[in-house]
Amino acid sequence: MTDTPPDTPAADGQDETPARDPAGVGRAAPDGPTLGEVEGVVDFTPEGEQARTQPPTPLLADVLTRFPDTAWDVSHGQEVVFVPPDSLLDVAAWLRDEAHFDMCVDVTAVDYLTHWDRAMGTWSGERTRFEVVVNVLDLGGEGRDPRRLRLRVPIDEEQGRCPSLAFVWPLADSAEREVYDLFGIVFDGHPDLTRILMPDDWEGHPLRKDYDTGRIPVTFVGDTERPSRTPVRFEPTASTRAEGDDEGDGTDG
Repeated sequence: MTDTPPDTPAADGQDETPARDPAGVGRAAPDGPTLGEVEGVVDFTPEGEQARTQPPTPLLADVLTRFPDTAWDVSHGQEVVFVPPDSLLDVAAWLRDEAHFDMCVDVTAVDYLTHWDRAMGTWSGERTRFEVVVNVLDLGGEGRDPRRLRLRVPIDEEQGRCPSLAFVWPLADSAEREVYDLFGIVFDGHPDLTRILMPDDWEGHPLRKDYDTGRIPVTFVGDTERPSRTPVRFEPTASTRAEGDDEGDGTDG
């Protein structure tokens, strides 16, 4: 029997099942890695006496049964699966083919460089600086309600690589290019992993927390101190001057 959250006491005759695992995430299987939350960090190490609870939904139970190296969480009512990079393609293909998750709505990333206390742990017990987040959608039908699932994938800083999902969900193609462009995470197997927002010759990845910001001088009307640079002035052409004359420029003569 699991502990009941203090703010949601179990009614008489009901199972004392919490809305989420009190340790932060669940235990994949009796022989799998013990998972828990240590100072806000998901800890995948096998040591420790963490809570061993069953996944609260059939979907999470199915995922963990088929992929014992995964873990689960429920965040703000949304089901979450923690997936090691080596298992990502297998999990994604199963979600698409067997669980009806036909659409990938978003692929993004998180850099925990300045928030190591929130960084995601790995099965080896090390925290990772980066995390790839994948949101997939089951549109429902055949008696199923629409469902949303989030996949969280820890990414090692030195390797900085993640399997591409572009051949599982084609909509992941452009989203992975954006993550590569702004975070520098390489998606192995992507058909065209090139920049999508920044120029091709841009140096660095702007959404990394160690990226140098503020290098381009920006001034506003009313600034008393301006950086030393050549101002850009608007010189009216003959056509714009003629348009101004038609509307009246407010001068005499």
